[in-house]
Amino acid sequence: MISDRFGNGVAALLALAMVPTIIHSYLEAKNEDGYHARSINFELADLKFLDTTRRDRWVMNMFSAEDWVERTTQTSEGSEIRLFVGRSFDPKRLYHHPELALLYNKDMQNKGVHFLKAIGDIPIHLLQRRNNTGVAAYCLLYDGAFVDNPILFQILTSLKLLVSPRKPMTLFFVYDEGLPSIQSIEESKAIQVLNAAVRDFQSQRNGVFP
Repeated sequence: MISDRFGNGVAALLALAMVPTIIHSYLEAKNEDGYHARSINFELADLKFLDTTRRDRWVMNMFSAEDWVERTTQTSEGSEIRLFVGRSFDPKRLYHHPELALLYNKDMQNKGVHFLKAIGDIPIHLLQRRNNTGVAAYCLLYDGAFVDNPILFQILTSLKLLVSPRKPMTLFFVYDEGLPSIQSIEESKAIQVLNAAVRDFQSQRNGVFP
């Protein structure tokens, strides 16, 4: 049994513990920011894109994302570029090895985070196919800021997320099957497409860009 003198304190702690459950399970509180992946233009970096046949159910299962696009195009050199942009209120579903889902069976090797002159201050996560041509690059946007270290991001935001409405994270992911190495991505069409997609997305709200 609990002494009466501790009753108020215990009740307060129990009430506090219920706050995250009420916010996320019962109220399903979400902070919509007015941006939409589906509004990104079909023409980026002077290339015209077409939607792939990816299904909504697959994207929901993999990334818990309802707002997303996946499009492809061919460069003048005959290389295919694939662009995926997805938004989720469950950030971990996006930043935890997105290449495993989007590039299934490609055997990609993580090449770390880079700041490319062509992109500016955006931290770009680079991956290279181990035994064949193919380079991928992606960036993560959350609450107006780009995420370079997802693990640190999770630690710093976990407590805040317990007591506040969820905010969406956005994944911008591009893959060029024709690039031979990450050294070739700086001036590549793929990085131009990634940059154009990010800027087009941010321009949806009066041209605001960090």
